[in-house]
Amino acid sequence: MLTQIARASLWNRRTTVALTLLALSIGVALLLGIDHLRHQAKDSFRQTLSGTDLIVGPRGGQTNLLLYSVFQMGQPGTSLSPDAFERLAHHPMVDWAVPIALGDAVQGFPVFATHWSYFERYRYGQDQPLVFAEGRPFAAHSDDQVVLGAAAARELGYWLGDSLVVAHGSAGVSFTHHDDHPMTVVGILEPTGTPADRRVHMTLLA
Repeated sequence: MLTQIARASLWNRRTTVALTLLALSIGVALLLGIDHLRHQAKDSFRQTLSGTDLIVGPRGGQTNLLLYSVFQMGQPGTSLSPDAFERLAHHPMVDWAVPIALGDAVQGFPVFATHWSYFERYRYGQDQPLVFAEGRPFAAHSDDQVVLGAAAARELGYWLGDSLVVAHGSAGVSFTHHDDHPMTVVGILEPTGTPADRRVHMTLLA
């Protein structure tokens, strides 16, 4: 008897019940989708950067710092001062530190200014190091040498010994081209499947 009453009640309210089930289904699907994206983001970060405990930048948005410094997504913020970096690098609790600076580009590919030790310290995936397909790292105190990621070299069509021009601005449209200071390609990296493939690496001089 109670079962019949319940069935009759549900049938009379079938539209409301159907909408409720639909809403619940959509809610569960969204939760599962968000959880999936969260795990994908974590996996992507782990594949992109390994063996690094901390990313430090000037005061500002943490998410923007992470996205731009690791994935070159978003807008560049202000830079940490050289003195602040030196204090951090020599802190007794810091094993090693590598400076980076962003904001320039080569035909839409981000320029990644850094120290030569980046090629020794950077790890991705399961603690995998960067490997040179051709050439070598840029010289420690040279401001006219670049190392290209695999995708940057392939899509830009550059080879060892070629010259390129860096432009100020990280988007496809740049405002100032440094035509008076061409850079020479001295190294090309093996593919990594990370944002490093699209980087144009150059020396970060103080």
